[in-house]
Amino acid sequence: MARSIFSIALFLLSFSISSQAQQGGEDEVIIRQFIVRDSLFASSSQLYLHTDKSVYTSNENIWFTAYLLRANLALSEYHTLHVLLSHRITHEVVGTGDFVMMQGLAAGNIFIPDSFPAGDYNLVAYTNAVNKERNPQVFQQQISIRYAGGDPFRVELKDYKFTDSIRFLAQVTNKQMFNATGASFNYEVFGDDRLMKAGQMIVTPFGEVPVSVQSDSLVRKMDMKVTVKKEKALLASSIPLSFLDSQISFRWYPESGDWIDGLPTRTSFEVIDRSGKAVAVKGQLLKNGVPVAQLSAAAGLGLIQITPDSKGIYSISLEGSNKKLISAGIPPVKSKGVVLNIDRAVTNDTLVVKLQSKNVGNKFFLLVHDYRQGYNFSPLQLNGSTALLRVPLDSLPAGLATFTVFDSELQPLAERTFFKGYDSISAARIKTDSQVYHRRSKVQLKIKMEDGSGMPLPGSFSISTALTRRVDTTRFQDIVPYFYFREYETMGLIPRIAGYSIGSKEDLEMLLLTRCWTRYNQPLQHNTVNAVNWERDLSISGRVKNLNNKKLKKPVAVTAFGGTGLPIMTTDSSGYFAFAPEMTALLPDQHLNVIINEKNKEDFTIEFNHEKDSLNKELAGLFYPASEGAKAVMPADEETLNKVQTLTAVVVKSSVKNQDRWGDQGTFTSKTCSDYVCMNNILNCGNHRNGTPAVEGGLYHYRGNTVVYHCPGRNAYGGAAELLHKLKGRYYAKEFYIADYAEFNPPDPEKLSTIYWSPQTITDENGEATISFYTNDLTGVFTLVLEGINSKGVVSGRQLIRVVE
Repeated sequence: MARSIFSIALFLLSFSISSQAQQGGEDEVIIRQFIVRDSLFASSSQLYLHTDKSVYTSNENIWFTAYLLRANLALSEYHTLHVLLSHRITHEVVGTGDFVMMQGLAAGNIFIPDSFPAGDYNLVAYTNAVNKERNPQVFQQQISIRYAGGDPFRVELKDYKFTDSIRFLAQVTNKQMFNATGASFNYEVFGDDRLMKAGQMIVTPFGEVPVSVQSDSLVRKMDMKVTVKKEKALLASSIPLSFLDSQISFRWYPESGDWIDGLPTRTSFEVIDRSGKAVAVKGQLLKNGVPVAQLSAAAGLGLIQITPDSKGIYSISLEGSNKKLISAGIPPVKSKGVVLNIDRAVTNDTLVVKLQSKNVGNKFFLLVHDYRQGYNFSPLQLNGSTALLRVPLDSLPAGLATFTVFDSELQPLAERTFFKGYDSISAARIKTDSQVYHRRSKVQLKIKMEDGSGMPLPGSFSISTALTRRVDTTRFQDIVPYFYFREYETMGLIPRIAGYSIGSKEDLEMLLLTRCWTRYNQPLQHNTVNAVNWERDLSISGRVKNLNNKKLKKPVAVTAFGGTGLPIMTTDSSGYFAFAPEMTALLPDQHLNVIINEKNKEDFTIEFNHEKDSLNKELAGLFYPASEGAKAVMPADEETLNKVQTLTAVVVKSSVKNQDRWGDQGTFTSKTCSDYVCMNNILNCGNHRNGTPAVEGGLYHYRGNTVVYHCPGRNAYGGAAELLHKLKGRYYAKEFYIADYAEFNPPDPEKLSTIYWSPQTITDENGEATISFYTNDLTGVFTLVLEGINSKGVVSGRQLIRVVE
């Protein structure tokens, strides 16, 4: 009997919506207004996927482990993980999979055939319980698919001009570098993620397409999405308008929301160019032409201390820069208000706040909350204009929280986000037996999980080892910042943060001053995910009908086999049936075979439920914003891609609709029906002596050709094809092939970019685990990524190794 790869679930967080503030009077009003209301828009559950990397080539697998980090239903309600892969530009769903979830954990893979066009994709995941939750949410990870042979088209931007509009030419060439004359060219230009202009044109004989967009100085970032198509060749890609990198803009973040006349305040700032990249600058902030603060942003972020003056006129002077300032974005100076100063917003048990006020009275209300729950509410009677407050945080869980100040009319005056419990975050230490390895040499790891105080902590984790160039830090997420920041992002309070790790305390302090700057925003009542119609039947189900369309006279018996046992079930009077989850759990590559178990079975037909497909299509069409933050550069390393093993075979089921696509394929007729397929989709591979069973009708690579696999007698039920219905079920995790070159050393090169993947490893009672695997023939730097859970929360760890000749 198939078993889940997961034997334990150590951690699940679930928050109730309540308030510990005393009720009555203004307390009750403010709690109801800012907590009860806001909590209605909080997500019901939180799902996270750890993937092995974020950059793939054809004929690779996307390996993943799913963690249900928060839930408001019983764990038994979450039994299926639904995953889809869709193109970010065309929104086409190119791959899907359903996987068994037990105790909030699941694992699986999606194969990438060479039929998927190169480009950026969204990996989207959700559970079967979304139709039962109040505010369901999905997990989304952006990945890239690249090919060593290059894209079918190349688009270069040139001859740009700036007047009242931005004008440029798109030069379009094909793979052979000839003009792509006659190709269709569809484009959309976005400014700050809002559509500015869209058009459809034909590439001229000179290979050019003219584009013109109205200039808007308020737009900080611009990019263009293009789709080029000619005959069967297709390119769909997002192109940054890199020629705009000389135009920069500032964004300012006063610590508590506003500049108030005469009240000193810290203010962070961010500088980006119009292609969206962070810009390093030096300069001065001027008041009436006189310098009042030095501006320095080495990585696009900086911090100043300033006492605003409502009578001053502020401007920016840049030193030795060839950049053009299109927007200084300097905040207005208000004549009245409140300023907060929190020197240490990354704290543990107490928050120290300096409060300064001007012209707003002396009665205030203070609230500590996280938009799901209120933790501390108290009135404040101010005798002077300044107060030093010590706010206890004992009742708060670790993570983001917000300190908000209201006036006597319960209007927000100032706000500051802080992070509680940094020192309590668990850590995973990865110790390698060496830092440098040779090809096909053994790597031994020692893993140790510890709590914030360094004490051993048992847990469960997934771990990957992949070529570092395949781990794009601007997109690859981390379970720790995801867990602590994701709720604020989902509610629209802060932008999506590029979180490869939670970073040092210093990094987190700057993050709180910039990316986590809320300025008493209200949660979004409707976001794109909330607008999805979740009221769908996601079960594996169908309806039996008479071929003559007459009403059924009685319920019909239906049998399913391929999973556990040979269950027989009866439809209801209308012919509807739904398989229980335990009936649909399958081993990888198996199918759920469904037949009508009646003597006159040929008089019936089955219409299967496709509501999940329509939901996947709707989710694929949503806009998923890219993470904001400093951008690392992921070079398109052609040499590295050429080194990575790729094959031309694609695993799909042979069917009538695929015949035109694949043409005439050779047939491999098995004599024993005991054939296997290795991890590289090679039938009876000489390099690997075992694998998964070959599937009837599958397309495999065999002796340099693509063949259709056939085993006579494999279909034991025979008969007309329409009497036997093959369905995909919910799958247990497929085993990742781990080479053991000491036991078997194949002669052919092996250069897969993911050399190790384990969907779950459980530590001992001391929080320790030992792992070993082999490098292959690919050299370079590899990144080890560990993510998991324990009784104290989420945990992650990183380590690098180098492989040489």
